[in-house]
Amino acid sequence: MNNQHFHITTIRRVYYGLLALVFFGHAWLLYVAGFSWNNTITESLLNTLTLGGSGFILFQVFRYYLPSRERFWSVLLVIHILTAITTLVQSILLNIFLQRYPGMESHLTETIVPRICLTLLWNSLVAFLSMAIKASRDNSMQAQRVRDVEQFAKDAELFRLRQQLQPHFLYNSLNSINALIGIQPEKAREMVGQLSDFLRSTVKVDDSQLSTLKEELEQLNLYLNIEKLRFGHRLQASISAAAPTDEAKLPALILQPLVENAIKYGLYDTLETVDITIEATLNDKQLVVSVCNPFDPVTSTAHKGTGFGLNGIRKRLYLLYGRNDLLTTTSENGRFCATVLIPQLHVQSDNN
Repeated sequence: MNNQHFHITTIRRVYYGLLALVFFGHAWLLYVAGFSWNNTITESLLNTLTLGGSGFILFQVFRYYLPSRERFWSVLLVIHILTAITTLVQSILLNIFLQRYPGMESHLTETIVPRICLTLLWNSLVAFLSMAIKASRDNSMQAQRVRDVEQFAKDAELFRLRQQLQPHFLYNSLNSINALIGIQPEKAREMVGQLSDFLRSTVKVDDSQLSTLKEELEQLNLYLNIEKLRFGHRLQASISAAAPTDEAKLPALILQPLVENAIKYGLYDTLETVDITIEATLNDKQLVVSVCNPFDPVTSTAHKGTGFGLNGIRKRLYLLYGRNDLLTTTSENGRFCATVLIPQLHVQSDNN
């Protein structure tokens, strides 16, 4: 709305500036031709006022109506009809205000053709400028609608991805709680409390917003606490994040599916204790977060990180940043690592 107001204000200023040029140009020509100041000012003012009124009518018409190419003849018809009316009004006003001056009757008769040409040229200029402004505004509004639709589709896709990821964790947690109720009711109650805290903190999160790494790790600790209740001593997790990374920005809840993927492919194929590591560093204005888990090359051959979790993260990063290279995976020496690179766009803008 503010941009539109600024746009209209600018157009008005340009329009009044052109009218001022017409007035002073006409007055200069009359003065050079030897007319008195009274005649010069009166005739220039009347001509400028009628041209201004004619242009205002055309601007209002084509501000809201843009004819198709097939009906372009209607534009020419409107211009010529308004030119005839404007010239007639000019002649009437000039005869009323200048008839008392000697020689003005012949002057008005001799200048009728130049005045018609000037009026036709002015009306044509205003009409085509008005249509150009209308077309530009329509194109701008159409482009904005396209951007809004694309943003809505992107937000919907992000929401769909999150809805597909969260139930996996929720179902597993509820199954574990169900199994613990009969044999370890205290542990089951503790897990319910942990799950409640985690869900309460995640339902308010907007997937399209950025959070700090510190906030993300707090969410991750809630998640890990629940998983540790499920797996007991078998699950060990260590988080390494240097102090400068605390305020680094990253998409909300982007790390949880990485850790969920690490738990799934690290613990499900073994009864041994599994140590999952999460490391975060800042490198060349990028936040680098790696989540690593051990795996058995024999029993885990079919997985290798190709589950929905990693694919969903890759797609989400593409939707947010427009890049396909922000998630990489490696498998070396019995450890699988998934690494995400998060561009720190706010850091770049601050430096600029």
